[in-house]
Amino acid sequence: MKQSKTKRFQITKSAYAIIALAVLLTGLACLILFSSAANQDAQKQLPTYVGLTESEAKTKAKKDGLIYRDVSPENSGALTGDFRSDRVNVTIQDGIVRKAEED
Repeated sequence: MKQSKTKRFQITKSAYAIIALAVLLTGLACLILFSSAANQDAQKQLPTYVGLTESEAKTKAKKDGLIYRDVSPENSGALTGDFRSDRVNVTIQDGIVRKAEED
């Protein structure tokens, strides 16, 4: 009877370390790629609106040639998901703009 010759591979500790490092670097690369893509898509902050009253923000938006939209949780029943480069989205709390972003 013929015996089959099979080769056994032994994985050393250094091989495990190399595999772990490769997995870690791949994960890090994915994290960097996805976070930079998210940052590119992030809305532009408009700090000049923060601290204004609601009426002041509306006036400023009109003066700046922007469409004003209150996206506060209590006022944003059904918001459209369209992109408008000429719109400012504000979050109002206690009558004051707490956050303002360009679409």
